[in-house]
Amino acid sequence: MVTIIPSLFVYQQPDTGMVVLYLAGSTTVLFLSGLHKKILAAAAAVPTVAIAIFIYVYFLHPHVFYDQLIPILKPHQQERILGWLSPNEYADHAYQTKKAMLAVGSGELKGNGIGNGTVYIPEKHTDFIFATIAEEGGFMVASLVISLFFLLLYRMAVIGDKAESPFGQYVCFGLLMMYGLQIFQNIGMTVGLMPVKGISLPLLSYGGSSLLSNMIFLGIILSIRKPYQKYMFQAK
Repeated sequence: MVTIIPSLFVYQQPDTGMVVLYLAGSTTVLFLSGLHKKILAAAAAVPTVAIAIFIYVYFLHPHVFYDQLIPILKPHQQERILGWLSPNEYADHAYQTKKAMLAVGSGELKGNGIGNGTVYIPEKHTDFIFATIAEEGGFMVASLVISLFFLLLYRMAVIGDKAESPFGQYVCFGLLMMYGLQIFQNIGMTVGLMPVKGISLPLLSYGGSSLLSNMIFLGIILSIRKPYQKYMFQAK
């Protein structure tokens, strides 16, 4: 309930992407907290059934999906879902995604070089920064960036596993889930695997508030890793 209340306010902005991140982090904490598994299963059944119904209707009754379910969403949500599911039919809604995919593909193996990107992507320095990285640095640099993100998530998991208190574990793994989902969503929408959402790529997308919040999260995780005191602050 503590998470749902502020999430509703964020949803009204509207910012569905951040709400998903909040719920993912809080769900992870609940799962690790030792809450009875039957309660978790009952809570997970609701979104699971809803997703299953959407998939069933989409594949077997597409006219119901497009004519009755999609109109329930807000206009900007409809555009992003339609542009993701039917990019050729709704080319205007999928414009940014198709441009991002073109940029990623044009980078090939070694990229076009820093500053030599030629594909126009609106606001590419924010949510679609990964498309620029892949275009100018190619598959090699893009793979390196993804590998560094995996390393960051791995270190979060190690710190959480070695935390001295359950609270430290909850914080580390909750933030790990939020970070992982955020990275997957951002890169996924760049290559057409996920619908476009206003979610930045941690530590890379332009934005002072985004960078500040990410540094605060990482600082909280580092504060849980107490063994670093031994080689930085311990007196000889």
